[in-house]
Amino acid sequence: MILYVINYLRGTLKIKINGSYIERFFNVCAKNDIDLWNINKVCIDEMHCNILVSDYKVLLSFVNNTKCTVEVLEKRGFPPLLKRFRKRYMFFAGLIMAFSVYFTLTNYVWQININGTDKTALVYEALDLQSIKIGTKLSDISAKDAQNNILSQYDDFLWFAVTINGNSLNVDIKERTETPEIIDKTEYCDIIAEKSGMIDSIDVLYGEKMIEIGQTFASGDVLVSSEMKSYPQVVDYETRFVHSMADIKANVWYNFESILIREMDEKKYTGKEITKYTLIFSNKAINLFKNSGNPYLFYDKIVDVKEIHLSESVTIPIKLKTETYIEYEKTPVLLNADFGVDLLCKNLYGDILKNIDGDILENKTTENVSDSIIRVSSDVTTLENIGIKIKR
Repeated sequence: MILYVINYLRGTLKIKINGSYIERFFNVCAKNDIDLWNINKVCIDEMHCNILVSDYKVLLSFVNNTKCTVEVLEKRGFPPLLKRFRKRYMFFAGLIMAFSVYFTLTNYVWQININGTDKTALVYEALDLQSIKIGTKLSDISAKDAQNNILSQYDDFLWFAVTINGNSLNVDIKERTETPEIIDKTEYCDIIAEKSGMIDSIDVLYGEKMIEIGQTFASGDVLVSSEMKSYPQVVDYETRFVHSMADIKANVWYNFESILIREMDEKKYTGKEITKYTLIFSNKAINLFKNSGNPYLFYDKIVDVKEIHLSESVTIPIKLKTETYIEYEKTPVLLNADFGVDLLCKNLYGDILKNIDGDILENKTTENVSDSIIRVSSDVTTLENIGIKIKR
């Protein structure tokens, strides 16, 4: 096996020997230390064998003296292969460039993945202070030192892990949970109404109750006072102040309304579309199209950005952006009343859930449909915690 590898690197030839004095040919080869192997006698005056490329050049200097002719049948090994490609400069240049690009891609950070937090700007800032960013050499990154330094500098993170996978840097984070608010009972405060409504229940832990169940109130009214009177029937009664604490629930009423114009435009696609491609390298964009304009008056635009991966762990820092423009024409139509009412009801319910912090007790919906508009209104009754604290 070792001899085969050596011969492959040196290069071998399969040659044909013709002549009446083939024995003289082999004697001369032995005298000049020329190795021949895989000797095969084809006929009485023809034989085939293998020889090294370097020995073949020596053989040519005395082969005529043996009254034999030599012809090369096959070339094998690395030198013939190199000779075959020696004029293909672009091939070798491309091969060298490919190795250079692969070396660059696998030795530098080209992608940062952040998991466990939505504070990405803060994470990038923390990494940048540790000299870690897109384009940083992987050998210059100490994941352990970066983790320890960031945890010591930022109180937002309870756990911060940096791992490297190929040319991607993965950051896994666990944020600190907010510590419960410590109540300062020496700070006197009242509880007032955040909204107008009617008291459903009121449980007072500290403070003087100023309202009873079933009573209505306006936004800003004092529901629980920090001023407590121990003996109000005595002339010189003692007054003391506390940090009011209470659980207050009330019925609150809302009115939501939504209007939809019945005459609307319907999309009718023409079947025409154009697609534009853009290469994005870092923050630079290279357009792969000539005309930057759009020939359509009405169109849908679909944008797709794909990252290019050499493997699961090696990412090329180039993205391919595809923009597809699909043409359509507008056709005026009258919206179906039932469909419009259902659509408004769904939208109203979504608005109610967004704007109400409590339980919905009742929701009365009123519909009004005409030739031009559809109107839907909702009267909502809720049960909410409405007390907020203010300093006295």
